[in-house]
Amino acid sequence: MSSSMNRKSSARRSVMYCQCRLRSPVCYMNTSKNKRRKFFGCLNFKEWVEGNSEGTDSTVKEEGYKIDEIMLENKMLLTKNRRLRLQNDELNIDEMRRMRLRVTCLEEKIKLYKDKMSRNNKLVVAYKLLLIVSWIMFFGYLACGW
Repeated sequence: MSSSMNRKSSARRSVMYCQCRLRSPVCYMNTSKNKRRKFFGCLNFKEWVEGNSEGTDSTVKEEGYKIDEIMLENKMLLTKNRRLRLQNDELNIDEMRRMRLRVTCLEEKIKLYKDKMSRNNKLVVAYKLLLIVSWIMFFGYLACGW
């Protein structure tokens, strides 16, 4: 602690001034070792509040409850965020499954069209050969003097 600190006490509340000659606020420690312990805090120093002064105690309790409420709300929002992310992941998985099913269906259609085209191509080739053979036979009969 600095020697230039001044402490003014009153019946209602304890006030601390730090090196910068500003009134030091009463803060609330929220660590596992010092749970709900009050201290005067500034950038240049920290001093624990001794005893239970009436003015600082109610302020600290109010601030402590606000902090607890904010922390609880934060936990609830984090839980909601995780739940929404899981739902989003499930929706993405469902969408991927639908897309895979559609791709599989389209691949099967393409295969059927290819098979049909190859059969059609075989028929076209067969008809061409039949036409050529018929023309050869026709010209052969003409040449023989039919």
